[in-house]
Amino acid sequence: MTQEVLNSKLSLRDERLDSLKFILILLVCFGHVFQINLSNYNEYSLAFYKLINTIHVPLFAFLSGFFTNSDKNYRKSFVSLVGIIIWGNILWFICSGEKFTLRSFFTPQYHLWYIMALIWWRSIIHIMPQKIDKKMILFLSFIASLAIAGLPNLGLLSIAITITFFPFFVLGNICRDSARFIDKWGGKMYYWV
Repeated sequence: MTQEVLNSKLSLRDERLDSLKFILILLVCFGHVFQINLSNYNEYSLAFYKLINTIHVPLFAFLSGFFTNSDKNYRKSFVSLVGIIIWGNILWFICSGEKFTLRSFFTPQYHLWYIMALIWWRSIIHIMPQKIDKKMILFLSFIASLAIAGLPNLGLLSIAITITFFPFFVLGNICRDSARFIDKWGGKMYYWV
């Protein structure tokens, strides 16, 4: 890629979204460090921890949906995300010393659930628009999210948590397609480099 092409693509980036992603990454790191020993914190610290988790995961899902182009072929992205899941789980079993089972291998460990959710979300958004309007997908995902909330944890393939945050992903994808959202945000479109 020539420097000219790279500069033109970078000029289309919106620094506010980069800053928001940076803040969210810091909140994720803070939340994971905080999670190490939750029993030693007082009720205010726990409330702050819960507030962080209530905000950063839906915002990450929204931004992931916003940056997902449903017209793009995601085969290469899909293969790399599946590779991350496989190698991440292999490293997890090697480093943690946990017993390997087929079910535990298909239950992504810790942060890998988000990678698995991205695989599901992008696959659904890529397949569905030809058949169903995105607003209908948003409605159905909201209903599914409410329905899954009462079920026991379905860790296999991160199904429960994927369904729980899918409405935020779909909403972000709808906002990507809406010029009004971009105008309200401040004018210029953000392109993924």
